[in-house]
Amino acid sequence: PQLESGSWEFPSMVCGRRYTFVVVSQRPVVDCGISFLDSEGKLAQAAKYVIDCSEGDSGKAKFTVMPFASGTWSILPTINGESTYGGPFPSVFSAPRSLRGLPTPLLDGFANATASSLSSVDGSDGLSSGLVGFQSSFLVTPHEQGMGVPEVSFKCNSKNVFFNTEIRKRLDGSFLVKYFPDAAGEYNILVTMQDKKVPGAPFVLSIPENKGSAEHSCLSSVENLGLGVSANSLVTFEIQVKDKFSKPSEYSVPKVEIVNHPKIAVQVVPRARGYYTVSFSAPSTLGELLVNAYVGDQLISECPLRLLVKPGQICPRNCFLSQKSIPIKAAPLQPGVLKVHLRDEFGNVVRVGNLKVRIAGREDIKIHVTQRHHEDFTSIEYLFPVSGEYQLHVATESGEEIAGSPFTIVVGRLLSSVRQAKDISLPRLLCLSLDTKGSQKCNTTWMPLSPASLNLTDLFLLDNKSEIYQWSAKPSVLAL
Repeated sequence: PQLESGSWEFPSMVCGRRYTFVVVSQRPVVDCGISFLDSEGKLAQAAKYVIDCSEGDSGKAKFTVMPFASGTWSILPTINGESTYGGPFPSVFSAPRSLRGLPTPLLDGFANATASSLSSVDGSDGLSSGLVGFQSSFLVTPHEQGMGVPEVSFKCNSKNVFFNTEIRKRLDGSFLVKYFPDAAGEYNILVTMQDKKVPGAPFVLSIPENKGSAEHSCLSSVENLGLGVSANSLVTFEIQVKDKFSKPSEYSVPKVEIVNHPKIAVQVVPRARGYYTVSFSAPSTLGELLVNAYVGDQLISECPLRLLVKPGQICPRNCFLSQKSIPIKAAPLQPGVLKVHLRDEFGNVVRVGNLKVRIAGREDIKIHVTQRHHEDFTSIEYLFPVSGEYQLHVATESGEEIAGSPFTIVVGRLLSSVRQAKDISLPRLLCLSLDTKGSQKCNTTWMPLSPASLNLTDLFLLDNKSEIYQWSAKPSVLAL
């Protein structure tokens, strides 16, 4: 499809005035529409319009536009789902010269200039009642062919008002008139043909305020909230307000309150027709929130919405150890436990979250580290094979170390004499220079395990009676 004139004739328009252009297509017009785009290419409501597709067989559609919003816009007419060649067409909408610098008044002067027929009008629903924002329609049937297109106009309190209207000629010669009421009120529909009223005109049209119904309204975008919200985080969800016909309503702004935290400020912002975005900040304390939403004085059936406030992210500066004495003392080959209390920014206990643990300065020694989560703390279990002084670095997943890190751990000598070694009631690792393999009574000298022992050929694990409990020709027994 393309402009009948060959080029765009309206680089500028004045609000409140009407402008007409024709788009032609090589195929019969089945469907047509028009869109208004802002400077960012987003759809916007910048003008009201009338589309006359009554001569669809000729492949023509007449568009009549009345701007009401000042600014720079792009206009995109379509026929049969195809954009007009060269579109979208830019146009600057400006206020009338006498009104510039003053608030733009409500526009009430654009009566529909398209036509209807003289004979009969059918469609009692579309002629007598409708809903704001929803299409209504009626049928006009000429009493004879060749009478042209019916003209339709709307009046409220004797003033012309404008509804987006579309008139389409049908195969039987009748005309289907579609219109979209955008405000509640009592209106008169005047249908004329060749400047003569059709029988019964004007028709009284009642558009009620489609107030919301709590029974048909619902919460949306709340699925993820079932997993809980973090302390002091922004909580958002939507409410869809519907009327008694289950159609979106914009006349009843929902009211939302936090039952057990009434001082929390809640914002309710309209997003689209019948949709409202609800947002508030969760408290810094943990627990359950009870959220009630009302349409009018009625509670929406899905309420109260129960939200669990969970701890936030680990705050390294608020984490601390249970151990009071520093440096921490330990012994070789004996497990030790470091209790780390994880907290979020507000001091709430965090029971999940991995910590990064490393030993500085002794990369040649394998340190066994295990993490376990408990009700109030996370334990870091470690095992040092040899004595020495170690620096234990504890950091969160982000790499930021907790308060006090690194922690000094002094590992003393486990065995100071042969008698101490023999008095230990548990199996222990000792090194013996033996060639015999199998069960053997050992009467040789005991030597505590040390890095120097790793050069020996055989390593033995002895039981309490100095019997060879297990042996290996490789130092891998150290893994025990």
